Amino acid sequence: MTSAYVYRLIKSSWGIRIAITARVEHRVAVEGVRISPEEQLWLEFPSLSMLTESEKDEVAKGLRYVSREIAEKVGSQALVVAIESISYVESDFQLEGLSVAMLRWAEVEFGLQVHEIVETFSRESNRYIFEWPR
Repeated sequence: MTSAYVYRLIKSSWGIRIAITARVEHRVAVEGVRISPEEQLWLEFPSLSMLTESEKDEVAKGLRYVSREIAEKVGSQALVVAIESISYVESDFQLEGLSVAMLRWAEVEFGLQVHEIVETFSRESNRYIFEWPR
C-alpha cells in the first residue's frame, strides 16, 4: 500500500515543505540500499532517477534513524521501502529536511513514537538547523 506524508516547517520568513510518497513491500531488495547491516530493511528509488546522491543519502538517514524500531515492529521480515515520489518547491526546500521528512513518514507508516528533532532557524545563515537526539 502506498502512503504519503507532507513535512512542513515554518519558523521564519520562509519554510520547508517536502512531500514523500512511498510503499512498503515485504521482500528482499534486488536493487537499492540496505539501511542497516543488522536489520532486513532496504530503500529503493524505482522511478526517481533525478534525485542526487546527496538527496538519496538524506532520505536514507531518516529511515536509518528508526531502522531498529521498524525491525522490532515487523519481526524478522525483510522489508523494502520504495520511494515513489518526492516533491518540493525549490524556494521551500533545504536538503537536510529530507531526512526529517523520511523519519516522519516512517513514524506514521509503522506506528512509531514521535522522535523529538529540535528545529531552529538561524538568521545568520538563513537556514534551518536540525538537532537529532542521540
